[in-house]
Amino acid sequence: MIKNFLLILIVLMNSLFAKASILQIKQFAIPVLGFTKAQEKDLKDVLLNINQYRKYRLRIPKNVYQHYSRFQELFGGDFKTFDLQKWVLKRIQEFRFRNDWAAALNAGNGTIYIGDEFFSVAQLEKIYLLVHEARHTDSPIYGHVQCPKNFPFISIGSPRANLSKLQVCDSYANGAYAYQAAFLYEVFARNAPGNDAAGYMYSSSIARVLPLLKRTVIQYYGDENLIEDAPQEFKKHKEVIAKLNAYRNFSFRKAWFNGTSVGYISSFSRLNAQYPYTLIFYASRESAKKSFLEKQHFKYPVYRVGSLIVLCPLGDGGNILPKLTVIFSTIGLQMGN
Repeated sequence: MIKNFLLILIVLMNSLFAKASILQIKQFAIPVLGFTKAQEKDLKDVLLNINQYRKYRLRIPKNVYQHYSRFQELFGGDFKTFDLQKWVLKRIQEFRFRNDWAAALNAGNGTIYIGDEFFSVAQLEKIYLLVHEARHTDSPIYGHVQCPKNFPFISIGSPRANLSKLQVCDSYANGAYAYQAAFLYEVFARNAPGNDAAGYMYSSSIARVLPLLKRTVIQYYGDENLIEDAPQEFKKHKEVIAKLNAYRNFSFRKAWFNGTSVGYISSFSRLNAQYPYTLIFYASRESAKKSFLEKQHFKYPVYRVGSLIVLCPLGDGGNILPKLTVIFSTIGLQMGN
């Protein structure tokens, strides 16, 4: 019996301290842990073929393509020449196998967990899953939120899912679903294999990007399941928020500290093409002081925009103030310290 126990213990210890294999692709050496040799080969094949769709020509009129395409805006390059493979690989620290409900999951630090489901779908789906998860590495703010009540759209990949009960939507216009959709649209728009399937998956993906689905903040925030959760102090700022939204597509989300809602934080992640700042709006200075975001980014100053308090955690310190002062003045809002 002691012998059997020792054998079991040895197996467990080997599994815990198993040496990771390395996927070497160009200059990237990515550890992979827990996969079979066949799964490692499949994963490497997917990574090697991320750029395969660039060579195909457009099959739709250019004006239609330009109306829907967001690839240049989000990724910062033309799809025909952009190295999407490098973009993905730079955001992945390691792959680990975890067989649960998720085909792929980013732990938040570039560790990508892959499940059995990943290996059962077509290569196009595997690529968009990696694009999606790679975007999550950029910032923890790009997490998902619960879809609105009575959300009318379906999931192509999970037809049994009731999306209105799941946190599978984005409150940012440039979150993981937006990047996923931007890639899928490029495949759909070209004479590429799987382009029709890419179109279906694009429609299912872009519907999750709530700021694009509902253009105004007041409309978006009017959803019953969201308004019920809104801190009371935010509601008096609707007029200011409406002005902000009239200038640009703003997206909003709740902020939490130690499991408790702290005031209300709203943010937008692209002011315009020149100033790609993320600003976080607070309902009051008291809310800002309670927020983990201010504590985390304490070196950045807090400003005032109209009746709101704003923090720029990813900005350039004091240099942002004159730029934003000009921009906000065009929509009738004063900004100051």
